[in-house]
Amino acid sequence: MFTLTAYNILNAINGTNININNIYINVFNITTNDAQITKNSVFVAIKGKNFDGHSFVKNAILKGALFAITEKKIANFPQIVVKNTTTALLKIAALNRSLFSGKLAAITGSVGKTTTKDMLAQILSSSFKTLKTHENLNNEIGVSQTLLQLDPKFTAAVIEMGMSNLGEIETLSKTSSPDIGIITNIGSSHIKFLKTKENVLKAKLEILAGMKKKSTTNFKRRRRIFAKNKYKKPRSCLLWNKKQTSNIFC
Repeated sequence: MFTLTAYNILNAINGTNININNIYINVFNITTNDAQITKNSVFVAIKGKNFDGHSFVKNAILKGALFAITEKKIANFPQIVVKNTTTALLKIAALNRSLFSGKLAAITGSVGKTTTKDMLAQILSSSFKTLKTHENLNNEIGVSQTLLQLDPKFTAAVIEMGMSNLGEIETLSKTSSPDIGIITNIGSSHIKFLKTKENVLKAKLEILAGMKKKSTTNFKRRRRIFAKNKYKKPRSCLLWNKKQTSNIFC
């Protein structure tokens, strides 16, 4: 990751400082795993369905973490308390991404995300130092962890974005600020939660939410995508299928 200070992080997540005496100390690593504490690390206590990272704050501090990010005060350890640690992690990831000057491609779709991500990263790596999502770690935690790996040595990045419900891709897109967006296809893999293909389409098109003004979005050519969905902001779109390719604005 890029070098941040405790002050940068405190401002980014709008938290409450408890017992962090030197807020200008450099931070070299952000982790949600107390087993991955290295020099100048910060531990983020994520609360999940089957675990609670707050149980590992003490161990993280004892292992050398500079401070923890928590949703409640844990003893008198150095920490920043916030309302939601997952949201805090996303904000820190967005801050780190904002320091990255290379190109970032985001990929979503009902199927084929991981394969497309791996293929694109392989192609880019022939000319650029490329970071890519590890395996299919494509949720809020996984995308944040990937973005936090960006540092000056990388010149390109390929980020996979997954979802199970509306609003999730929008969050990931706004965190990642993609230069290029790719939607592999619209299928029925999320029908259980979204009920209709129209909702699946709506969820996938949330990738546009955080894209830069001059960014490019790639779709498979389907008339109904553009017939039923209008956008206020113009974005360059590359439509493709087996027969033809054309550039349009949507």
